[in-house]
Amino acid sequence: MTIIQNKKTEYKADFLIPALIFALILTAGGGVFFYNRVVNLSHDLDNYKTTLREIEVKNAELKNNFFEITNPQKLQSLIENGSLILDKNPEYIKKQQLVQNN
Repeated sequence: MTIIQNKKTEYKADFLIPALIFALILTAGGGVFFYNRVVNLSHDLDNYKTTLREIEVKNAELKNNFFEITNPQKLQSLIENGSLILDKNPEYIKKQQLVQNN
């Protein structure tokens, strides 16, 4: 009677092929993940740039309003109307004077 047995050989490639397939799947998944992060960061950066431009415009408007309010010609007209009094020799309050007065 003849018994037929398969040839028993141990291939090291049998372990290598699933490891390479797993590494390929892991690399593809990591690539998708990092690509997604880069795209999200790019969109966030665009949003921050837009916000920064809006803040710069508001800052310029506030500076313009401030300089309009403190315009020397406008202050001169307030002095002439009598709303303000121009003091040629102002005396500033010092910290020691406040302590002595109390």
